[in-house]
Amino acid sequence: MLLQAFSWNGPFLNNRTSDWIIAAACLLIALFLARPIASGMARLVSAVIWKFSHQKNKKAYSDIVSRPLGNLLALLFLYLAVLRLTWPFNFVIYARPASGTHTAVNLTLLEVADRIFQLLIIIQLGLVIARTIDYIFRMQINRAQTAGDTEQLQLFPLMRDVAKILLWTMAFFWVLGSVFSVNIPALIAGLGIGGVAIALAAKESVENFFAAFTILTDKPFQSGDTIRLGTLEGAVERIGFRSTRLRHADGSMFVIPNSNLVSQNLENLSKRIRTRVQLKVLLRNDLPVESLGTLMNTLEDRIAQTENVRTPVSVNLNTFGKSTIELMLSYHLPVPSLGQTEEESIKQDIALKIYAMLSQYGVVEAAKEPDDTETGKGLQDPDDPGEARA
Repeated sequence: MLLQAFSWNGPFLNNRTSDWIIAAACLLIALFLARPIASGMARLVSAVIWKFSHQKNKKAYSDIVSRPLGNLLALLFLYLAVLRLTWPFNFVIYARPASGTHTAVNLTLLEVADRIFQLLIIIQLGLVIARTIDYIFRMQINRAQTAGDTEQLQLFPLMRDVAKILLWTMAFFWVLGSVFSVNIPALIAGLGIGGVAIALAAKESVENFFAAFTILTDKPFQSGDTIRLGTLEGAVERIGFRSTRLRHADGSMFVIPNSNLVSQNLENLSKRIRTRVQLKVLLRNDLPVESLGTLMNTLEDRIAQTENVRTPVSVNLNTFGKSTIELMLSYHLPVPSLGQTEEESIKQDIALKIYAMLSQYGVVEAAKEPDDTETGKGLQDPDDPGEARA
């Protein structure tokens, strides 16, 4: 008996000796060698990427994939060890005799272990693929940033999210079919019946998803552009499959559903070639015509000489009444913006210069309360090739 136990195919504890040896070897590999093997495989792939890619991020792939890949290899070797052994996994943990319409059920420990291992292996395999997808799109995004390709910068994050959604959807159905023995074709047919209810429940999400593709194809704006939607204004940070994120000048983050961006009037401030600033000035009408002309020319020269002011600069006689004359001063600031603080400083500097000159002539007239078009705020020139989207 002892000699049989030490022979390769001899029985030992209800299993062959060879099965015990193979199972023990698989267990040792799973516990001590799986992670080093996975790390070596990841480093090998990283070395290949290092050789053929212009982006020198050698350790990036091995860093993000080594752990889930090690877990996957450990699970596979543990699973092989379990499959080699008959005992104790042939132990019946649940038994139900046949009765009526019910068939007999004998649930063994091996069947339970088989389902658990399949579930864990699918999850770890999904993590490996998901992190590989992240790495691939990270490389593409970095390449687009280097090339300054704004179209790809907004397209790749959306493609990455869609790819990962498809991946985990496939993994979910794989788990249902393999682990829980669900009839997937019948389930899909059933989902077709309930698809109307699901579509109604997810109506807004579907609208936002297709609106994202409308934005990417029609291109009313791109990542990095500054847009205005009603009272909201900010720089586009990210276009997702459900919403778009805007960063306001004060640091606030706006999250706007994509459907709102394609259904409302949207102004792309980054498409302007200049920003026009207008200022209305009221004078008493007791100034001689020659002095008025000299004053207007001097005002125009002083404004044009101000730093960061762009042409055209104009000072025009807008209208006149019984006691007042209205001048309309117009100048432009550069785009992209110099920043709100610096622009306000330029406007104030110009306003002080105008006031100082008018005070010398003694013709400043108190103005009525200005409306929106009469302030010194930046206004978009209607002749500028700005872009508005409905």
